Amino acid sequence: MDLLARVQNHENQVSVEDTDEALGIQLVQHPSGSFWVRMSGERWDGARLVPYLLAEHDWMSERHPVSNARPGDIVLDCGAHIGIFTQRALDQAAAKVVAIDPDPVQIECLRRNFAQEIEAGRVILVEKGVWSSSGTLPLNVGVQNSGMSSLVAETGGDTLDVPLTTIDELVADLALERVDYIKLDIEGAEREALKGGLATIRKFQPRILLEAYHRPDDMEVLPAILYRTHPEYVPYCGDCELTDDPANRLVPHFIYWE
Repeated sequence: MDLLARVQNHENQVSVEDTDEALGIQLVQHPSGSFWVRMSGERWDGARLVPYLLAEHDWMSERHPVSNARPGDIVLDCGAHIGIFTQRALDQAAAKVVAIDPDPVQIECLRRNFAQEIEAGRVILVEKGVWSSSGTLPLNVGVQNSGMSSLVAETGGDTLDVPLTTIDELVADLALERVDYIKLDIEGAEREALKGGLATIRKFQPRILLEAYHRPDDMEVLPAILYRTHPEYVPYCGDCELTDDPANRLVPHFIYWE
C-alpha cells in the first residue's frame, strides 16, 4: 500500500475526543493510541496531521525495516513533536526514548501523551532545541502544520525564543551510558545538530534516521559531516519524492545510516 492510501486509511479511523481551548490543542483518538496535538494548521490541522504521521511511519517501517528501533535501544528523538516516532520506538521495545522539542506546547502534548512512560522512566522530555552550541534562538512556529516549526526556516508564524542544547551536552547531562539510535527531523537544523553531536557519534556510532531535504544542499552537507565523523557509516535511502519548493528537487524521504 502506498503512502497516500495509508493516509486515507488512517483518516477513516480517527476522531477528536477532547479539546483544550486554552492551549489550542485537541486529543485525536486512533486505534493505535491517542495523541494531543495542536488544533491549528493551514494545510493540516491536528485531526489530519495525526493520521498522516501514523501512515508515514507505518510506510517507512514496512518499506525499510532496517530503520526500525531495536529491543533495548536508547533513542534520541530530536524534533519529537507529539511523539509519533517516540511511540513507535517504544512499541519496538526501545528501553528509553529521550524526546526533545523546543516548543512549550509540543512539550505539554508530550507530557500528556506519555504520562505513564515518563513516570516509569522510559521517556525523558527535554524542552530545548538541538543545535551546534547552547544558547537561545528564535523558533518560527509552524503555520502549515504544527510539525513545521523551525529554528532555520521562516514559517510566517509567531516566533518565540527557545533554549538550545547539543547532543553531546544532552548525553552528558542525562548521564546516558550509550546512544543506539538518533532520529533527526528538525526542519533544516540537522547539520547544526550533527555538529553538536560529533563526540557522541564517534563514541557510540549510533544508527541515525535523518531528514535530508529541508535545505537545498542537505544531500551534500549532511553525508559529508557523517563520513568525516565515522567513515564506516553505510547509508540506506528511503523512497524519493519531489519537494514542493521552486527547485522541485528529487530527494529521499529520509536517509538511514548504520
